[in-house]
Amino acid sequence: MQGSWFRRLVVPVSWSLVLLCFACRRNPAEDSRPSDDDAARKTAPEVLDKTSELPAIRELAQRHTLMQRARQWRDSDPAQKKALVADAVAFVQHASVDITQFQLVMNLGQMMEMSGDTELAAELFQGAGPVFRHSDDQDLAGEGARLEGIVRRLTLAGKPMEIEGTRLDGTAFDWSAYRGKVVLVDFWATWCPPCRAELPNLKENYLRYHDRGFDIVGISLDTDRKELEEFIASEDIPWAILYHEDPNGNQPLAEYYGITGIPTAILVGRQGTVVTLAAHGAQLTSQLEQLLGKAGEPVK
Repeated sequence: MQGSWFRRLVVPVSWSLVLLCFACRRNPAEDSRPSDDDAARKTAPEVLDKTSELPAIRELAQRHTLMQRARQWRDSDPAQKKALVADAVAFVQHASVDITQFQLVMNLGQMMEMSGDTELAAELFQGAGPVFRHSDDQDLAGEGARLEGIVRRLTLAGKPMEIEGTRLDGTAFDWSAYRGKVVLVDFWATWCPPCRAELPNLKENYLRYHDRGFDIVGISLDTDRKELEEFIASEDIPWAILYHEDPNGNQPLAEYYGITGIPTAILVGRQGTVVTLAAHGAQLTSQLEQLLGKAGEPVK
C-alpha cells in the first residue's frame, strides 16, 4: 500500500522536475541540441501528461509554458498573441489563487504594455482581475483591485479622465478649471530618478506652450511633505501639485488608475479626453505641436 502511494507521488514529481530542469537549464551554446525554447515546447506536454494528479506541479509546468510563449511575443502574430492572453486568463481562472499566479499575470501584462500592446494587456488584466478580487485573502483581493485600476488606465485613450484631490497648499483641486486646455497629468515623486530626469523637459514644454493653452498637474507619490515642498521651491515648479498625506505613499488617484511605475504621464486634450498614456520626452513635444501648433506659429 505504502509502496503504491510512494510510486504515485514520487515518480510523477521526479519526471516533472527532470523535464522542467531539462527545459530551463539546457544551454544551446554548448552543443547543437535544440534550444531551450524548443525543449520547453516539446517537454511541457509531457510534464502536463505526467502530473494530472499533482495540481501544484501541473500549474508549475503551465506557468513555465506560458512564460516560454511570452518570450516569443515580439515575433508572434496577432492570433498567437490573442491566444496567449486567452490561455493565460483560462489558466488563472482554473488554477489555485495565490501570489504566484498574480505575479504571472503582472509579468505578462507589463510585458505586453511595454511592447505597446495595451489593449491585450487590458484584456488579460480584465479577465484575471475578478479571480483575485474575490479572494478570501485580503492581500490578494487588494491586488485584484489594483488590476481593475490598471484596466481603467489602459483603456483611458479617447475617454475623459477624472482628477480630484488636494493641492500641496491644502486647497481643493478644481479639475473643471482646466477645461479647454491640453493638460499633462504627471504621476511622479521626488525620490524617483527618472522623474527628476524628465523635469527639464516638462519645464521647457511648459514655458513654450503654457500661453498657448498647455498646463501640467503633478500627482505626487511622496511620503514627506516637507521634502516635497522644499523640492518644489528649489526647482521653482509653477504647476499644481496634488498631494495625499500617507506614511506608506498611497495615493488615491494612483490606486484608482493602477499606476505601477513612475513617471507615468497621461496627456489630456482640450475636449477633456485622453490623447496618449505615455507623453514623455520628445513624444510630449510632438503631441503638443500637433494639438497646439509649433511654438511661434498661430495657435490651433
